Amino acid sequence: MACIGCSVHSGIMSETNETGENRNEEEAEAPVMSTVERAELRLKQDEAIAANIDAGKSFDESIDPTNKEFGPEGQPEQVQMRVAKRAQMLKDGVAPYPVVVEVTDTIPEVRAKYEGKLNAGDETQDVVAIAGRVLFLRNGGGLCFVQLAAGDGTKIQGMISKKEIGADSLKAFKQFVDLGDHLYLKGRVIASKTGELSVFASEWKIASKALQPLPALHKELTEDTRTRKPYIGMIADENIRNMVRKRSKVVTSLRNTFAKDDFLEVETPMLQTVHGERPPARSSPT
Repeated sequence: MACIGCSVHSGIMSETNETGENRNEEEAEAPVMSTVERAELRLKQDEAIAANIDAGKSFDESIDPTNKEFGPEGQPEQVQMRVAKRAQMLKDGVAPYPVVVEVTDTIPEVRAKYEGKLNAGDETQDVVAIAGRVLFLRNGGGLCFVQLAAGDGTKIQGMISKKEIGADSLKAFKQFVDLGDHLYLKGRVIASKTGELSVFASEWKIASKALQPLPALHKELTEDTRTRKPYIGMIADENIRNMVRKRSKVVTSLRNTFAKDDFLEVETPMLQTVHGERPPARSSPT
């Protein structure tokens, strides 16, 4: 009986080992894509989308939501749609990342100057030109509302009216502007019917087209998102913005203090493909 038990046990172990070996072989055969390879794959996908746009296809026809061609490492649908919009802008001769944007005022400056000084429905003839990140977007029939945020988190409302900018410009606004984009607005400072301080746009332009969508700003970010994508935390969380701002001031103060005492700052090489040699480790005497 002992021999039979040993034989059965050996058979089970043999089968388990074979199954494990087969699984390991399958895992070894599965391609592991490096960061560079993934970037190259997504670049090819971007080029394919741009080619579809150049061929006259619509946004929906230009993207591959299920990633049949490029597989699970391809871009998600939202990113593909934004890439298609960027390609259409380039095709139309519109720069998605213009070198110069004629900003004359900051959002905090406009807030400081007009906050609490306008009643609901009041309009001024003061024209400002601002830029900020789109955090909220509501496209109505002939009137669109957008909320722009400055780098310090200060927000202001923008109003884009068909009567003010024309039907074609409003259509383009609805077609191309997404949450997360940096948007340039030029127009008069007014207070909306609800009393919200606003810029009533006579001109708009995408200052920088965002390809990655923003997270839901009303939900708290996970620790994984904060760690892996710190830039999202700086966009969505005022506490993180304040922490980064304070850290920058502390580091600047330290540098200035050391510089006054003739200290030299020596930086460790970063982002270099050629690494310096470390001296060989020496064992301590016994």
